[in-house]
Amino acid sequence: MPEVRGQRSEVSGRVWLSPIRASEFEALQRAAAADNHTVVGATHIIKRGSEIVGYGGISSLACLHVWVDSKRVRARESLDLLNLGENLAAGLTGQKTLLVPCANNSPFRPLLPRLGYGFLGESGFFVRDV
Repeated sequence: MPEVRGQRSEVSGRVWLSPIRASEFEALQRAAAADNHTVVGATHIIKRGSEIVGYGGISSLACLHVWVDSKRVRARESLDLLNLGENLAAGLTGQKTLLVPCANNSPFRPLLPRLGYGFLGESGFFVRDV
């Protein structure tokens, strides 16, 4: 069973995670890039010994997850709602980066890159009460 001791958490003594230090960030980016990944919202670094093997982001990004009826809400209204959500998320969380999950069949999908959102790749989202 994982063990939490102070700021460092271990998994059977093999790998561990701890809050990332500014001096570790560039090495993390290089390690992730070498494994064809990007670093988004890292708060903790995962190591095996002194080797960087991953990262975690715990509550590090504001997330705006929205459903808007595609038949009863006009496109302009949807864009205004997205802008309002961005402003609310920034004001409520203080985050400067916003994660916007978007379904493959959403009419927003092709618009988000034109609105300045970078595509992070395909991911499934799962939820669980803890």
